[in-house]
Amino acid sequence: MNSPRRTHPRDKANFLSNFLHCWQLRLLVERLQKKFNEEDVVAPVRKHESKPLGDQLEKLWNDEEDSSKKPSLTRMLVKMFGFRLILHGVLFCPVDIAVCLLPATFLRHLLNYFTLHQSSTTKKEALFDGLIISLAFFIRAFCFSTFLLELTSLGMKFRIACSSLIYRKLLKLKSTTIQKISLGQIVNLLSNDVEQFDKAVVSFTFLWIVPLKVVITASYLVATYGYSSIVGMAVPVLCLLIQIPLFRKHFELRMILGAKVDSRIRLLSDTINGIRAIKMFTWEKPFAKLIDNARKLSFVYCSSKKYKNVCF
Repeated sequence: MNSPRRTHPRDKANFLSNFLHCWQLRLLVERLQKKFNEEDVVAPVRKHESKPLGDQLEKLWNDEEDSSKKPSLTRMLVKMFGFRLILHGVLFCPVDIAVCLLPATFLRHLLNYFTLHQSSTTKKEALFDGLIISLAFFIRAFCFSTFLLELTSLGMKFRIACSSLIYRKLLKLKSTTIQKISLGQIVNLLSNDVEQFDKAVVSFTFLWIVPLKVVITASYLVATYGYSSIVGMAVPVLCLLIQIPLFRKHFELRMILGAKVDSRIRLLSDTINGIRAIKMFTWEKPFAKLIDNARKLSFVYCSSKKYKNVCF
């Protein structure tokens, strides 16, 4: 009988250790001293366990079915994770805006020190300005990494809860209904589709933070330096306008790629299920050609999708 796995070190760490990621140091030291083996595999973080997340989402789904004629997965996810998603953005947005405005303020004072025949800025003040600018960038990098880690963890909760709900619903389906669902659809749903939650959570948060940050930063620059200071913002805005049609094309390729992968997996599943008939009628080469063509077609769309990601 396998012994129960150890508790994850993050569950036993205090707030400061979690915030500074000090709990990872012990793992790094242990891995340097000995090789990684099966006994070193720890249990998942308590908040990432599938059972409590699946139970909570299943309860919301049952309530949604009872109260609404058209149950909505989006509405359930908003009820379950919406508050935490907004809270992360509300806490990070003021820090990010303040850290972006501080360097601009102190940089003006620092540049004044290098102006000829000036006496308003001393050397100590210039050094202090440089220190504040450096600290501002350090604080932003530190807060951004922590904020991104929390958003990624929240996206993982989205993915785990939805995967658990899909698995439970599949177990409850009748045999006549399950026959209408191909293995390719299930694999594509659990491997590719739910994976997009990790990216969607991060993208949604920055979708409202970035415009607010641009407006506040532009207003500050105009009030401080005049309208000439916002000329440099034309390049990011232009890049944003160019990315809009690229994003639409990326979405179209994503949908086509999902359909092609689903078709290829369905073809492989049908081939494996009918392998006896294929062997009996010596249809190995035609089926191998079909699978090879499906794989090449998926690779073409996958390559196009990767090129679009590079453009983003």
